[in-house]
Amino acid sequence: MTTNYTNTINQFKATDCGRYGKAFEINVKHFLNGNRGNANKVSAKGKTDVQNKGIKYEVKSNCGELNDDILKNDFIIYTPDNVRDYAEVHRAYVIPAQAFVDMFYALGLVRTKKSTNGQLKTTIQSFRNSKRKTEMLFNALAQYSTLGEWVATL
Repeated sequence: MTTNYTNTINQFKATDCGRYGKAFEINVKHFLNGNRGNANKVSAKGKTDVQNKGIKYEVKSNCGELNDDILKNDFIIYTPDNVRDYAEVHRAYVIPAQAFVDMFYALGLVRTKKSTNGQLKTTIQSFRNSKRKTEMLFNALAQYSTLGEWVATL
């Protein structure tokens, strides 16, 4: 199912540590909406990442923030590994927004940290440093549809 999504990564400098997450978001937008709307840009913080058929989606990957704005979306499109999935977005999971937040709290994978500007941020805790945490997360994600399955039902 790989399309021309592999080239998206080249829009970002190799030194950009967030380039896979940005490429993943752009590729999800193209997967859902083609070239319409803001498909070639990463959405600003607090803005809905992508809307399709009246449904609002937030695109998340790895260990991002769990801010309050996340719940204004209907669903979260999430991959626990954006390096693997940035060009294979059909493998990402589609999860109702509240269930997404609840899942990470239930798994104990939420932490609060202070950002460089001194603000407290609630984020997804790293899970790759523990086989147990990684397995828990993947088992929890397995109950949700992949983006490829989801789009087939719309």
